[in-house]
Amino acid sequence: MPYKDKNKAREYQRIYQISWRKKNPELSRKISVKHYKKNGNKYQKLWQSKNREKNAFSSREYAKNNPLKWKVGMITRLNWEKDKNCGICKSTKRLGHHHWRYRLPVQRKDFSTLCSECHGIQHSKRRFE
Repeated sequence: MPYKDKNKAREYQRIYQISWRKKNPELSRKISVKHYKKNGNKYQKLWQSKNREKNAFSSREYAKNNPLKWKVGMITRLNWEKDKNCGICKSTKRLGHHHWRYRLPVQRKDFSTLCSECHGIQHSKRRFE
């Protein structure tokens, strides 16, 4: 390390990284996406473990503001396991339930298993329809 002071070295490294990202935006974005796909869930769980009160508060707020969606989601998670792969692209990574309609009683045809990318596409399609 060229600097004896570690804080000074970190500061110079941070400045260099920022300037490199500005000069190489496409490559920087590609590296960031790859890193997030590999480590994203780890960071989310770390944040949740450090912020249990905030996380619990937001969950309670969601349940209070969206009672039907919350209830349908809980029933779905408790009664049905996710399929092994995405219903659209057949991916096996980052799967979750996508609800096509929220109603009680919950039926299997009301939701499907989608990967996070297809799930996001379905939500964006609904906004523009």
